[in-house]
Amino acid sequence: MQFRVVGQVESVDAPGKIHRATDIDRSVVPAKLTDVIPIQQPVRERVIEFKGADGELDKLTGECFPSCGEKERFGYTLRINGESNHFLNANRISMLIPRPGEVEHWTIINGGGGWDHPMHLHFEEGRTISRGSKALTALEHNSRKDVWRLGVNGKLKIQVRFGEFGGAYVTHCHNTVHEDWAMVMRYDILTDQKNDKVSQTHRSVIPTPNPSPNGVTYVTPEILPEGNPFSRSFRPFPSGRI
Repeated sequence: MQFRVVGQVESVDAPGKIHRATDIDRSVVPAKLTDVIPIQQPVRERVIEFKGADGELDKLTGECFPSCGEKERFGYTLRINGESNHFLNANRISMLIPRPGEVEHWTIINGGGGWDHPMHLHFEEGRTISRGSKALTALEHNSRKDVWRLGVNGKLKIQVRFGEFGGAYVTHCHNTVHEDWAMVMRYDILTDQKNDKVSQTHRSVIPTPNPSPNGVTYVTPEILPEGNPFSRSFRPFPSGRI
């Protein structure tokens, strides 16, 4: 690829029209760039804790998919709604979002010791509601974000609202070593069960691809009870409703 700085160039959209470096730039930055995401009453609440070592890995293959045999410790885990600690298993759904457009509030806690954990949310943006007793900075107040820094023993509350794009995604610590050591979890977004008249793709959770030298097979994923709003054992924590 090569870039050339020139004094004039012919328009791609309007052949014959010449744009010159001396032309007056009449473009204007609008006074309002975007709307602030309003804080709304959530459909449900969840608590996500970034935890220390409590995971296990297959010694022979170095993997844990879809289940482990002989085991050794992983470095980091995540815990949902106060239940068991879990490391990443690509065939395990830690949180199920059953309908597009639903608002959820997540309380995110750093329980992993003396590390910062920049928590990264794939696919969607959110808004910071609070950081415990700390006031939000001007940069964070009303801002759209997809990465939140969890300081040592940090705690924050965010609002997320997932759109119409169903599928399997992840949220994880953005410290590379922590992510590699399984501080990652899968969440699935379903399309609308009642109003989706066209796409049937994500009306239920998608099978997990399991690649091998002989091709790809598909495995039905496990949905953790603490992450499944359709499960009787789902317990919004500390409060919430379905």
